[in-house]
Amino acid sequence: MNKEAFAPCNKRATLIWEAVGSNNVKDVYRIIVMSDVNIINTIYDEVEGATMYHEVHENYSKLDFEDSKKKHQNPAACQEIKLCLQGCSLLHLACSGETPVMLELLLQFGADINRRDFHGRTPLQHCIGNGRNHLAKFLLRRGARASIKDYGGLSSLDRAMEMGAIKDEELFILLTKSE
Repeated sequence: MNKEAFAPCNKRATLIWEAVGSNNVKDVYRIIVMSDVNIINTIYDEVEGATMYHEVHENYSKLDFEDSKKKHQNPAACQEIKLCLQGCSLLHLACSGETPVMLELLLQFGADINRRDFHGRTPLQHCIGNGRNHLAKFLLRRGARASIKDYGGLSSLDRAMEMGAIKDEELFILLTKSE
């Protein structure tokens, strides 16, 4: 019997995050099918040693706290936005890869295609932000919603236009159809 299947949740989260991060499809599949719980929507915050967190102080008044929280969640306020993994799912992580095979594997096992991270970004927005237009097109064809706005108020199309990524005519058409 494989010990990894019954490892504590944060250990399993760490194992699957490492496998997705290294684009090891075989290990990801093995970890998913051997796990005694559904770990497909594991987020970075559950990984052992996760350190990419934003400080949001709760000792403000309720109104000030909400304003502070919104400010910190806005992608424009994040200094390390390309490296920020807080609230990211495995699907978000897979969007930094080169091939849609990992995306498809995660989707086949129930990954939430429109899940938002700490900044309100979806996996589609991660693909666009990382210049992975071929993966963005794949997600759009699989049902990703381009109309979802991040906590900065921008949709996937808005972000793509802001970054100058709309040189890809097919991506532009898919984004506008999905709006």
